[in-house]
Amino acid sequence: MNTYLEIIRPHNGLMAALAVLVAGFILTGSFSPQMFYGALVVFFVASVGFILNDYFDYEIDKINEPKRPLPSGRMKKNTAIAYSIALTIPALAIAQQYLNIYCVGIAVLNIFLEFIYAWKLKRVALVGNLIVSWLVASTFVFGGLIFVVPLAAEMDIIWILAALSFLSNLGREIYGDVEDFVGDKTVGAKTLPVILGKKKSSAFASLTIIAAVLLSALPYYLGIFGIKYLCIVALADLMFLYSLTRDPRGTQKWTRIAMFVALVAFVAGSL
Repeated sequence: MNTYLEIIRPHNGLMAALAVLVAGFILTGSFSPQMFYGALVVFFVASVGFILNDYFDYEIDKINEPKRPLPSGRMKKNTAIAYSIALTIPALAIAQQYLNIYCVGIAVLNIFLEFIYAWKLKRVALVGNLIVSWLVASTFVFGGLIFVVPLAAEMDIIWILAALSFLSNLGREIYGDVEDFVGDKTVGAKTLPVILGKKKSSAFASLTIIAAVLLSALPYYLGIFGIKYLCIVALADLMFLYSLTRDPRGTQKWTRIAMFVALVAFVAGSL
């Protein structure tokens, strides 16, 4: 893969962009140019985050991820910073020109959080995990705010979807820290597994995923979505629960798949 593509993790950026389209479709029942502008902004913002993450993780990636562009020497650190700036400028310009103040605000906030997370907070127990979970969940909020204000009744389903995403990703992030336990402990990172141990951290991560499963039924019981939604989201819930039986890497994989199925459920419910 091209180094400039590899460092931005395009598959993750595309998932973030898809979240914007899903949220917009749930609210409007169609696709519009604004939604695609929003998806592009979110893709750029997510890409900036991954570049900053690799820039500040240079030393630890020599242990955990030596094949990534920076530790492998395939991209220089100064080039990475220039690349992140080159993506930030059009992201904010598009949000300002084609979207609204809420979207600009989220884009600015998220870029700031990405920077402070990668620089200082990534390995602060739980704080870093919470930031990443917000960054993921906020893609749905961003998509909704293209069309309505934050407290509008139409946003209720988007806030539920964002909360489901937040909880499932929080669990996935903590399991990721469990997987990186050796490298993090070597460099003195104060992640949750380093402080509490892998067993307690895994238990906490499992609770957040179970909370996501319980929350997923809420749109049905509130009468927002019907039985079609419930049947599909039940499949996602089974995947979430199955993920808890896997090792940390397997859990991360299955929660990602489960979240995608949950997205399908929300789209189906809105039809």
